[in-house]
Amino acid sequence: MSQIKISREVSQEILIAVEQLRLGSGFGSIEIVLHEGHVTQIEKREKCALHTAVRVRHLLVANLQSHHFKYSFL
Repeated sequence: MSQIKISREVSQEILIAVEQLRLGSGFGSIEIVLHEGHVTQIEKREKCALHTAVRVRHLLVANLQSHHFKYSFL
């Protein structure tokens, strides 16, 4: 198995993505994409629990109503 060397900059980007997930919902995954032995992409997927999504929706609706916006949600 060959060893892959990555730059300090790429290492920092990976650590930043991990830290963002940790400080956010705390749930998710990070995928590191290699092309010809070089990191070409870092994908971050964050999981959002249903109760969190519902709470955010209620805050959004309350905020819109307080600004006299008329908006319809499904």
